[in-house]
Amino acid sequence: MLNWSVKQVAKRSGFSCAVIRQLEEYNDTLPGSDDLLQTLLTTFAGAGIEFTFPLVGKQGVRPQ
Repeated sequence: MLNWSVKQVAKRSGFSCAVIRQLEEYNDTLPGSDDLLQTLLTTFAGAGIEFTFPLVGKQGVRPQ
């Protein structure tokens, strides 16, 4: 949605490119601390992206 490169995500989130690349490889719950995940949520929310976690159905991502 944002068309960000790994470098852009890393720079905006404060994580290394290696961490972002590792996270990209997961298709399930991301491994990592709550702080890491909260930082990513905050980073994307600041760019206008909202993550959805409905009680029924699948999680998703949409523009705010």
